[in-house]
Amino acid sequence: MNQVWKRRLLTGAATLALVSAPAVAAFAQAAAPNAPAATALGRINSRDRFSSDQELLKPKPPALTPSTTNSDQLLGDGGFYMEADAVIGDDQAKTWTARGAVEARYNGRLLRANEVQFNQNNGVVTARGDVQLINPDGTVEFAKSMTMDKDFGAGIALGFSSRQSQNTKIASDDAVRLNQDAMELNKAVFTVCDICAPDGSPQSPTWSIQAERVIQDHKRQIVYYKNVVIKVKGIPVLASPVFWHVDPQAKRGSGLLAPKISIDGKRGFSYEQPYLFVLSPSADLVVSPQLNTKVNPEFNAELRERFYSGEIGGRFGYAYDNQFDSHGKKYSDLTSRSYILAQGAFAPTATWVYGFTAERVTDPLFFDRYSIPNVYDRRGLFGTDDKRLISQIYAVEQDSRSYFSIAAMSFQGLRQEDQNGTFPIVAPLVEARYEPNVKIAGGRLRLEGSGVLLDRARNVTTDIAPGEDSRRATLGGDWRSSYTFYNGARLEPFVNARGDLYNIDQYSKTDTGMHTTTRGLATVGVDASWPFFRRDKDVTIVMEPIAQLAASPRTIRYKYIPNEDSQVIDFDETNLFDSNHSPGFDYYEGGIRANVGGRATFRWDDGPTAQLLVGRAFRTEVDPTLPTRTSLNQTASDWVLAISGDVNGSFSTFARTLLDSKTGKIRRFDSGINFSNGARSNGYIRYLRDDADVNGQRTEYVQFGGQMLLSRRWGVVASSNYDMAANRPVRQELGLLYQDECTHWELVFQHNGTFDRTLRPSDKIVLRLLLATFGGTGYQRSDFR
Repeated sequence: MNQVWKRRLLTGAATLALVSAPAVAAFAQAAAPNAPAATALGRINSRDRFSSDQELLKPKPPALTPSTTNSDQLLGDGGFYMEADAVIGDDQAKTWTARGAVEARYNGRLLRANEVQFNQNNGVVTARGDVQLINPDGTVEFAKSMTMDKDFGAGIALGFSSRQSQNTKIASDDAVRLNQDAMELNKAVFTVCDICAPDGSPQSPTWSIQAERVIQDHKRQIVYYKNVVIKVKGIPVLASPVFWHVDPQAKRGSGLLAPKISIDGKRGFSYEQPYLFVLSPSADLVVSPQLNTKVNPEFNAELRERFYSGEIGGRFGYAYDNQFDSHGKKYSDLTSRSYILAQGAFAPTATWVYGFTAERVTDPLFFDRYSIPNVYDRRGLFGTDDKRLISQIYAVEQDSRSYFSIAAMSFQGLRQEDQNGTFPIVAPLVEARYEPNVKIAGGRLRLEGSGVLLDRARNVTTDIAPGEDSRRATLGGDWRSSYTFYNGARLEPFVNARGDLYNIDQYSKTDTGMHTTTRGLATVGVDASWPFFRRDKDVTIVMEPIAQLAASPRTIRYKYIPNEDSQVIDFDETNLFDSNHSPGFDYYEGGIRANVGGRATFRWDDGPTAQLLVGRAFRTEVDPTLPTRTSLNQTASDWVLAISGDVNGSFSTFARTLLDSKTGKIRRFDSGINFSNGARSNGYIRYLRDDADVNGQRTEYVQFGGQMLLSRRWGVVASSNYDMAANRPVRQELGLLYQDECTHWELVFQHNGTFDRTLRPSDKIVLRLLLATFGGTGYQRSDFR
């Protein structure tokens, strides 16, 4: 005999309950015999009876009310909740049928449908009409009808579609869920693009994968396709009998990454296809063969592994080919050519870090010929110039009071003028600092020490063996105190002193003996500043005169003290108020001198800031040991001027210059602008002019770059680096971009205007492609440097 119960809406209650508890209980216990049924108002079972609606409305304990506890949490493991317009129980057939806006919760899943039927004999649940199954992970499955086991874990669905993580969508004629880890779909379509226009009307996705059969294997984290067609805006562009990619729900999995496609004169048409192999939860390998129409293939790989205390990683490349010029014309011998760019860093304790880098290449132009990216990124404790590689091992210990490092390194120069035999092997370089946790004469004392050994195979000047070897040991101390007066003036007296020991041999071809030289250095001085604050409407203004006086013994030129680390001495706003403008140990600025200037800062309440700094250096007598390009060797230096401004991150600018103190002529000028308008546009402009760079040559460059969306999806990208001194472009780029919710691609024309041995100016067309959910490489790199 059939029994029918209808649903009522309880006034003031957060959920809907069934008037007759036995029906809910019977349905719930049939689905989960070992668990009592529950509503969001509290747990009930078949023995509960309610005499009236007033009893339903009686206050429940606070722990069970919807306002304090989520209904799914109340259900617990195995608990069941269901609501519907009507529930029909058939005792003879042992079925329960719920009809009309059915909603059922079980084991963290939510099932919605027009009708749900449960068969007590076989535990099968059948849902019909606008079926929705919301899983615990937030993914949603839709169907015209679903037939599944009582755990909602396996079953069959007709007219199936699914919305998964990362906006992934799958639709098919029918779907068979084999178990919790695998699902098979027939006549299916996969996409991560929007299938509805902003007005709600249907639209073709930017790209989609259509297949006769699809298996989504969550356990192996992969999606398999059979007889697949890849479409762009509904137009077929590629067909294959089989295809696969990483399951979008996987955090990390093996699969294809975005390809690199280009056309240029050196390699012709080039296609590079990376593939990610996940070796373990903490290790992966990317192999990336590069196929070229003009030259032989080149193979790239990158291996990374994380450990408890650090990580290692390495990039490798190999080609068996001749050398070739800008037109792909081959010359020299046919042989193996390769490179390695590897690094590792470990932090076994809170204060210790050790690591290494290994950077080498067989041919100086290998990276340029095969367009290897990010070659000269800094990887370890020490970096080097562009077009030069460094291999190093190092260990660093640092806490709030001390610092100690020891390192060894070697270099490889890739520039045309580089003679690698003249680059030293540094083994070791030691640096140490210690600050006692006590005040000395009311100030802070820092003890410092360093040492370095340099070994050369060939002489720097003659490029003939043997080369000059040198060793240096330094011990010193630095004391500084600070006094602030009632009127805001601030004085910081300082004293520093050190002793150097140098030992060199193979000084020249005729002087091959060993020479030892000692040197003592000291400086006494004071820094003075007096900031003035003013408030003007919504801006705070700080004006700060700054002066520094320093006195040291006159600089002496020592024949047997080589200048290894102070060959380039810059003078700008960053070191204007340094008592010693030399960046290293081998040169030390001496004499009586003064650095004076002023700084003004403007800060608006709504965020914008601006700063101006101006100053110059004075000395009592000319110092001929200083390079002339800095003007520091004169009794009065050039004027240093620097300005900067920032408007809440959307616009920033800077300009810094050196002005000749006698003529007012600009000797060096460097400026730039950065701007950003959210996702619509961003870019930069740079200009540099230097009348005498480190090589004594005039340089002048202008650079700009950025991207701008001209419509909601389409835009342009452009960049340029132009050498105005030589009147030729160094590198130029112009391209078209398209982006939407699932795709970003750029078609870019590049011009390289440099001359480097057999490589001449050349043009290249590059396609950059990124598809949503594809191309991730797993864990993020940490940085222990």
